[in-house]
Amino acid sequence: MRITCEAGTGFTIGMIALQPETLDVDCSSSQITHVVDPERIAIPYVEDEEYGACFDTMSMMEGTYQEEFGKSYDVEFTIDVDKKGYITKFEHTFPLERYIDLVQTQSYQVIRTNWRGRTYHVMTYGYDEEVRNPSNVIFRCTNEEDVFVVERLFLTLLRQPQVSASVCFISVP
Repeated sequence: MRITCEAGTGFTIGMIALQPETLDVDCSSSQITHVVDPERIAIPYVEDEEYGACFDTMSMMEGTYQEEFGKSYDVEFTIDVDKKGYITKFEHTFPLERYIDLVQTQSYQVIRTNWRGRTYHVMTYGYDEEVRNPSNVIFRCTNEEDVFVVERLFLTLLRQPQVSASVCFISVP
């Protein structure tokens, strides 16, 4: 997994590539070690058999993520998927301070858990209370139900549902 970000005016716009084919970013000039202890720059792997139970309280959307786009939600920044519907990367945008805190608190995690009678890996991209929020919705990414994305939705001023953030992905190991 490769996480990149570029600090803009007040916001960080970045990309998380789940399976990067090449390293297209020069990491030698990384400045995150100026504000985050290098020992904290890691994505912990955790085994928690019960973690998956939090997804049982969330609503499962009827169609796949791609099928629901424009129907049940709209989004400024999207998740990129391959031809089969599998997630390859996604964009995120938030204040630089949040990004630094997510790294410092090791909120980016991979959690091995059980859910719906199967073993899954959950890749978190937000704080635990955001990931476990029962008002989140779950989209299948494929009809095989082997990859899911968990999203926070909100209503715009025009009452159009919009994704505010991807908080985690769920996939078979």
